[in-house]
Amino acid sequence: IGYGVPEKDAHNYIHSTCVEITPVAGSNVWVASPYTNMAQLLLDVMEENADSFAELKQKVLAKLAESIRRNYEIYNQCRLTVAEKNIHPLLSCFVNDCLKNGTDIYQGGARYNWIMPSFVGVANLTDSLYALKTAVFEEKRLTLGEITEICRQNFEGQEALRQYLLNKLPKYGNDLDEVDMLFQEITEFIVQECRRYTPVFPNAHLVPSVFCWVMHD
Repeated sequence: IGYGVPEKDAHNYIHSTCVEITPVAGSNVWVASPYTNMAQLLLDVMEENADSFAELKQKVLAKLAESIRRNYEIYNQCRLTVAEKNIHPLLSCFVNDCLKNGTDIYQGGARYNWIMPSFVGVANLTDSLYALKTAVFEEKRLTLGEITEICRQNFEGQEALRQYLLNKLPKYGNDLDEVDMLFQEITEFIVQECRRYTPVFPNAHLVPSVFCWVMHD
């Protein structure tokens, strides 16, 4: 409803893949467009210097904002290219409102034309940021440069540190306000950044989703 879907349509939805919600029978929704590796964003930022946790977090959010903008531009252009070079008349017959508008689904005829980027590993990013906040900037066990090099070496020879970070520090999802609010800050930032962009075609929004992969067989 927050994205302008009438209540009747809002009640008639499916999970089109894992976490992406799609209105039934009226959608040309591009899900997982694209996946964003949240942990990699942090690793990239750790290669730079940061004198405080606030500075490190701000650099991560700036990197995230740039990633959202760049991916939006890529996938929005992809839609224009698909619209120029493709039609799907059979599918269009079964998707509201293609026949009503006389417009193919690939050219914006569907009732909803969202692009849905998926942000993978927000919990991992949250836990990692909290670990850096504690171990580097508060306890000063090591510098940001040192932990960056340790990560680059996959914690070789640093098992005690790995166990400390893994098992001794608080993690997201355990009803600990300081960690959970960091997750909330990141997800709210994602939502607000995505709201800045309007893809082509009617009723088009950039609608984010977040999830974690545990295992795929």
